[in-house]
Amino acid sequence: MNVQLKNYKNLPLVVLLIIGFSWSLARPVVGEDLGTFLTGFLITLLLFGSAGLKNLFKKMHAPIWFPFFVFVMMKLFDGFYMMIVSAATGNHHLFEHVSTHNFAHLHRLPEKLWWAGQFLFSAINEELLMIPIVLTMYILLKRTATGWYMASFLSSIFFAYLHYTVYAMNVWLVIGLIINRLVLNEPFRLTNSLRTPMCVHFLNDAVGILGWML
Repeated sequence: MNVQLKNYKNLPLVVLLIIGFSWSLARPVVGEDLGTFLTGFLITLLLFGSAGLKNLFKKMHAPIWFPFFVFVMMKLFDGFYMMIVSAATGNHHLFEHVSTHNFAHLHRLPEKLWWAGQFLFSAINEELLMIPIVLTMYILLKRTATGWYMASFLSSIFFAYLHYTVYAMNVWLVIGLIINRLVLNEPFRLTNSLRTPMCVHFLNDAVGILGWML
């Protein structure tokens, strides 16, 4: 990962942006999806500059099948984890996304397609927000192997927090979200490209939408 943190002096402004974004989740002004995109875009520009933003989107250093492989592994883990937890707790609604109910109230195909497009756009937005955050923490931690996993774990906690408006939060869900974020961070580390976690996240959400449609 050869991206350089160009503007350390902008770190306080970035922290304020993240705090403001977190506050706005329950009271979106411009729409949650657009807010996520703008926050991630601004954070990246402020810290890494336009050249750094472009560098993050460069071609991934991996075979074309790699994102699909990561997606399948993540999906298998999710299924196994949810099955075990649901059986152990006797609660089969622990991992329900609020969009499950929202989607059920849409009856016209254009409405469903518009909603699905927004949902898939949010997967890309979340990576644009999360990867610059974990990368910044990694650089501040001196680019060590331990520093990467510490930054990845801290970003995973923040990722879980960002979902408090779309899930009924519980400890099992938080653990699952943290693990999912750790998994999504790894493709970026391995391929040095933001495209990879975006593809994995997009595939994951697309399969979720197909499940709601069927």
